[in-house]
Amino acid sequence: MDNRSFEYCAQQIGFTGFALVSPYWASKLRPDIFSSPFMAVSLTGSIDDVQTKFECEAYTVTFQDGDQVRCLAKTKDALIERIKWITGAKVNKVELYVNSSQPQANQAEVKAKREREANIKRLQAVAAQDLPSHDCSERREILDAKKALESLL
Repeated sequence: MDNRSFEYCAQQIGFTGFALVSPYWASKLRPDIFSSPFMAVSLTGSIDDVQTKFECEAYTVTFQDGDQVRCLAKTKDALIERIKWITGAKVNKVELYVNSSQPQANQAEVKAKREREANIKRLQAVAAQDLPSHDCSERREILDAKKALESLL
């Protein structure tokens, strides 16, 4: 995936919470980045780096016209409605994207690893805070995060 495609995905996920990984939709939603679908062809490549960096899930979106598009989203909550609001196109269904070249068991392992890494990052951020000298909920939260990190690492 080239820089322009990465920028498109990053900005779409940041602005709307999802990115339709399709040359057609990329050029339609962001003509400032892609003036035509032919410029967005690199979007059809690997999305693993974007998915990992932004900690999002890959879905298959099926539009009313039968077109199926990969979608990266932070959450599936109201995804059908959000896509309709942004694109104006009717969505029939949204399913978790299944990569046929990657076995199901491996996908579950990758997801569990991603969740564990995200949890560790969150705990590290909390544990890195300055410890208040008085007893309060913030102090207890920081101490709990440090204890949880010790058990995980």
